[in-house]
Amino acid sequence: WFSPIFGLRRLRQHAQTANREGTDVFVVAVGEYRDDVLNIITSGRANRIFKIASVSSLLATLDTMIRVKCCSMSCNNGNCDGAGTCVCQSGFTGPTCAVAHCDDECLHGKCVRPNECECESGWGGPTCSVPVCTPNCVNGKCISPGHCECNAGWTGASCSIAQCTPECVHGSCVNTASGAACQCKEGWTGADCSTPVCNALCEQHGKCTAPGICTCDQGWSGKTCTTAVCSSECEQGECVGPNTCTCAEGWSGLLCNQAICEPECAQGSCVQPGVCACRSEWTGPRCDQPQCIPACENGGTCVVQNNGVHVCQCTDGYLLPDCKRKKGVCTDPMNVVFLIDGSGSVGPADFKTGKKIIIDSQKQFNVGPSIHMGVIQYGDWIKDYVALTSDKALLTQGIEDMSFSGGGNNLALGLRNARGMFNEAS
Repeated sequence: WFSPIFGLRRLRQHAQTANREGTDVFVVAVGEYRDDVLNIITSGRANRIFKIASVSSLLATLDTMIRVKCCSMSCNNGNCDGAGTCVCQSGFTGPTCAVAHCDDECLHGKCVRPNECECESGWGGPTCSVPVCTPNCVNGKCISPGHCECNAGWTGASCSIAQCTPECVHGSCVNTASGAACQCKEGWTGADCSTPVCNALCEQHGKCTAPGICTCDQGWSGKTCTTAVCSSECEQGECVGPNTCTCAEGWSGLLCNQAICEPECAQGSCVQPGVCACRSEWTGPRCDQPQCIPACENGGTCVVQNNGVHVCQCTDGYLLPDCKRKKGVCTDPMNVVFLIDGSGSVGPADFKTGKKIIIDSQKQFNVGPSIHMGVIQYGDWIKDYVALTSDKALLTQGIEDMSFSGGGNNLALGLRNARGMFNEAS
């Protein structure tokens, strides 16, 4: 409610201020109000005035107000009616009058202005229905963009070249006393100049595909296709046919690159006819003799254990690993740490053998005040160990109590712990 004078003046002032600040002002009148009074508030814009019978009609009225506002902002080529709908000018359509309209469809283009088409490349005419050929078809007609349909006796992109039948492939069509005929370029022959000229030998293992150029059948090469081809070099032989090598004496294989040794190399590979290259820890002309590193001395023999490990088999009176030292008692001051592999790569049987070797080895030393010994079992972790000690019985019992752990092999971990024992002792 507002008074006829004071309230109307203040409402109009507020509305004018809001309009200057960019706010659109609508008037919703509940009940009966004079139009001239309401027009004062909206500065005469009647489409901003809404009269409703009750407050319950407010939501529907607000929806109409929003549509009127949106319509007034987006009618590009038209006007907004009171219901929020764009009324388009002639030649435009769409919800916002932004789409140009052409009475006749633009067949190969688009309508850009009322009854005005913008044609795609290669098309022309008011409705983009006429194909365009550049250059023009001299002796024919344009049937599609850039494509001429020539009259009889003419050819070429623009129907400007006289035509021989059949067409001259590698020559020119000339007029003769008997009519049009092909005049062939050098290296070509035939009624239509499509047959190349080559050396007669080309036909044995190839085909003449261009003047003086012979395209060889698979497995042949050379200017006249008379040279056999092997996909890989015959290393110790000669290529006599497509992928066919004749090997020199002492060589075999498809590429003559496999040396022949008779009898075969047992633990190595044949690298030259009759010559074997042995794998590590094997020797002999045919790589069938085990070799220990270091070599077994003093009459010792290298043998292969069940697990494939090469060890020396010493004669009486000499010690492992290389049969170099005689049996006896070591009295020099020293600290000795044995590392025993307890990983799954060794297995329980070999682990037990390793413990026995350590027990037997420590008996050769005079363990006491000047000689200390220790043992570390390593795998993924350090499971068992006997610290450096001068007590031979304690050392032996500690080794016998060790049980196989299995798991991974971490030799570096074992070496680090051995170094720690040495550091503590020093």
